[in-house]
Amino acid sequence: MEGLSFGHHQLVAPLEAELQQKWLAWAEQQQISVSGLRKAIADSKKSLPGQSKFVFSAATTENEHFSYVHLTRIRNVINGKQTLTTEQILEDAIKLKEFAESVIRDMGGE
Repeated sequence: MEGLSFGHHQLVAPLEAELQQKWLAWAEQQQISVSGLRKAIADSKKSLPGQSKFVFSAATTENEHFSYVHLTRIRNVINGKQTLTTEQILEDAIKLKEFAESVIRDMGGE
């Protein structure tokens, strides 16, 4: 990833190769700093007691990965860490809605 620093690559080095590629692609696409990437990775591993941790695995589908990317972009806008156009936010929200609807269907919901 030519658009990223050595620090980005160093940060993901301990992760599995597939996770490295996903995090680096996300950081490059979103123009995320090393500290922003560090926080995103740490946030993805946090959970409340009794809840399973969210960690990308080899079984993670592209839809799951990209839904996380869309959610993170929206969260970054809300927290003032990123600026997106109204169209970009709407596109992210629609993609999240589509993913949520597919999960509901898969789980036998409406």
